Amino acid sequence: MRYRAHAVTETPVAISLRRATGNDLDTQRFIPGTVLRGALAGVYLEERGLDVGFEALFLRRLVRYGDLRIADTRPWPYSTRQCSADPDRHPKSDNLLREAAGETCRRECAKCRSKLEIPHGYYRYRQPAESLPLQRATQTVRCHRLAHSQVDPAFLRAKPGQFHSSQLMDSGQIFEGFVHSKDAGEEALLKLIGDGRRLYVGRGRSRGQGRIRLSIYPEAGRTAERIGEKIRQMNEAARRFDQLRDSVLFSCTLDSAALVYDRWLCSRSFLDADDLSPDLNGYSGQACFQGRVDLAGWHSTAGLPKAETVAIAAGSCFLFRRNGVRDRDAEYARLAAIFADVEERGIGERLEEGLGEVTFSRTLHSELAGEA
Repeated sequence: MRYRAHAVTETPVAISLRRATGNDLDTQRFIPGTVLRGALAGVYLEERGLDVGFEALFLRRLVRYGDLRIADTRPWPYSTRQCSADPDRHPKSDNLLREAAGETCRRECAKCRSKLEIPHGYYRYRQPAESLPLQRATQTVRCHRLAHSQVDPAFLRAKPGQFHSSQLMDSGQIFEGFVHSKDAGEEALLKLIGDGRRLYVGRGRSRGQGRIRLSIYPEAGRTAERIGEKIRQMNEAARRFDQLRDSVLFSCTLDSAALVYDRWLCSRSFLDADDLSPDLNGYSGQACFQGRVDLAGWHSTAGLPKAETVAIAAGSCFLFRRNGVRDRDAEYARLAAIFADVEERGIGERLEEGLGEVTFSRTLHSELAGEA
């Protein structure tokens, strides 16, 4: 069962990008699934101790805690480009299909000839007015910087070398994502959260930071029929390019970081069709735009840092292609049935921590394929 997780920041929140060392600390712009999982685990241990409910929630992989992003947004894909001079009014473009067709990706804005850049942060669809259609808009996370200095007791002034600053996400913001559960994990999850509960996440709890209000609501995932429509839409957009007309294509875009190992148990920077499903024989990678991100953290109970590893960054996107398909409609339906299960399950390792959240054949890749 899929639940929408709704979190309101009741105080400023600071979640470290890496191990919290140094005099100037930045914060994540979202609430990672591993942070949410750790906060719930700490509350459960304090209230009920180690029992079968704790095992169902955190040890048996029956519950998957997704990342919570501002206002139900998605990360901009690495294949998207926008005008560096006026990103809000000048059209954006997407290079995933263009790259697969062997065409040169544009480097300048078609309107003002300014340099194109990768959008940062998150986007969502919104309607500026009732008379206007839905539009893609960048959603920013409001942040502020908190600074303080240690006072020298002898001279009652700032102590040299003891100036500290920290970036925090503002209070009063809404972050949303999904929590997937099954069997005994679902029952334990509903008992733990109930109608909603307060949690503390991130650093600075002794200074009044990190308090959120978490609620969950049941919500249906994307159906196979809806995914099939997206696949069809992408292949119709691909027919603008002569090199792609005889192929069946689909894209896989990461909504959260993904950790995928090779046969030597080293993390990879790319995805193969086998990573998605063993039923995708004949499909091969045609284009990709990806980034890397370091995964690190702190084990508060043990008082030790977690081992660092490198993962594929959220926003990375991959396009897969197969030639020689006779019945395209039947193939779209087959792919949709596979992807409905994969979107629910995720890909790669450490899925219970929010890694491996994906969307197949995202609308943005099709809509922006011929723009700018």
